[in-house]
Amino acid sequence: MQTERFILSGFRSVGTDYESYVSYFEIASKLGGDDVEIELGYFYLNKFLRYFSDNYVSIFIVTSFINIFFFTIPLLKKSDKLLLSLSLLAYVSIYYFPAYNILRIYIAAGFTFYCIDYLLNRRYLLYILIIVIASFFHKSALIMFFPLICYWLYNYKVLLFYIFLLLALLTMYYIIDFFPMLGLNDRYIHYFEEIDKNSLGGLGILLFYIPLFVLIYYAIYKYPNDSVVKFSLVLVWASLVVMILGYWAQTLSRLYVYFAYPHLITVPFIIKRIDTIWVKYIFVLIFICYYIFRFYDYWSGAIFSDEILPYKSLLF
Repeated sequence: MQTERFILSGFRSVGTDYESYVSYFEIASKLGGDDVEIELGYFYLNKFLRYFSDNYVSIFIVTSFINIFFFTIPLLKKSDKLLLSLSLLAYVSIYYFPAYNILRIYIAAGFTFYCIDYLLNRRYLLYILIIVIASFFHKSALIMFFPLICYWLYNYKVLLFYIFLLLALLTMYYIIDFFPMLGLNDRYIHYFEEIDKNSLGGLGILLFYIPLFVLIYYAIYKYPNDSVVKFSLVLVWASLVVMILGYWAQTLSRLYVYFAYPHLITVPFIIKRIDTIWVKYIFVLIFICYYIFRFYDYWSGAIFSDEILPYKSLLF
């Protein structure tokens, strides 16, 4: 299955930024790092590939490999502890297809997803180093310092964690108007031109989180000292804050890809550990329906939008 995804991703010709990525590749050999506005990691990856090929397809092959490798290798390493089929369903339904469009974010998110085990094993410096490396492919990777702080607070004192979350949401509400002044280049500034803080739509995202919260708090009750469960609780709350902010500044909703861990690891991890058969299968059914709905929701919104997807129907 991974081979088919890699071929489809690597040899595509779709995405709203597809032509921009082609252009970056074609001019990479002629420019220096000071001449471009994209992150230096991605620029020098293009420049490196130009030593071996003049065909722009090579950049899509390499980035597709990076995306699929860093998202699926952790699943395979933990395959004996997961309902692996549920993990793959979540990956395909929620995370795979958007990678056709937000390519650089997915490279960065792949690094951050891969290094979460370092955080769980308290290898904090290595975790931080990889987050910094990921930011050279997309600056948004720095968002993963947010759950790092949250996780430390949760382990120190749970009440402080919830207070910090509330303060973070309130603070972001008031400073989001100043995002365009944070030294962002013109390519990023326009993302924040239509901020709508009067939108209450963010509250609707709570509906998407109900299955996750029910399952994770059930696991917290059953396995209160499990690091995977504790970190996933923190990550779900942190991602909820980011997604609510995404209703005020829509581009922030792209950051959801950094919070893939609960769907790809935690859900199939917890469900496999449930001993009561009927409870296990109820959760399996709920999340299968949930992922199918998320797939349909994305597909219906993107299928005719700017050639984001590799094909335009489920049949072709």
